[in-house]
Amino acid sequence: MSIRRSIVLLGGAVLLVLAGWLAYSTVHTLDGPWGRPGSPGTFAVTRCQTERGGGGDPPTMTCTGTFTPDRGGTPVPGVRLGFDRVSPWAPGATRRVWLPDTSHVAYRPGGNDWLVRLGFFLFLLGSSIASFGAAGASRWAMRAQVAGGIIAVSGIPVPFLVWLISLLT
Repeated sequence: MSIRRSIVLLGGAVLLVLAGWLAYSTVHTLDGPWGRPGSPGTFAVTRCQTERGGGGDPPTMTCTGTFTPDRGGTPVPGVRLGFDRVSPWAPGATRRVWLPDTSHVAYRPGGNDWLVRLGFFLFLLGSSIASFGAAGASRWAMRAQVAGGIIAVSGIPVPFLVWLISLLT
């Protein structure tokens, strides 16, 4: 086995591991078609901070507060919740949120944040398949390289399309 082939195979394995890690972390931290991770509860706002948008993006807001689980249990202080738009708030205001286990970042159900990660996952997976195909010289290896390239390229527009749709809503 040549050094070039070994490096290409190692690179493909690293990309495959990154794709798997991204998929695992997405399923365990974001709301998506597979369900909602974490516990439902109430988020009581303590303070909010506005972040200026850049490059034509609108300003966003991040609030900090205390999460109280619906099923009882100890309230969790210091939880953060991000908002796509700046909105009025007051100390003590409440929102319905979900808090993943061992996390201090809550989310509101129904978000499409998982779509952006899907695009990155497809890019990593396709690049991994293409690199495995590049390591071989057979007809099947060339087909794998083309298929991997198609998968990788199909993942590129997903985050861009989600960003465009977010501008319209």
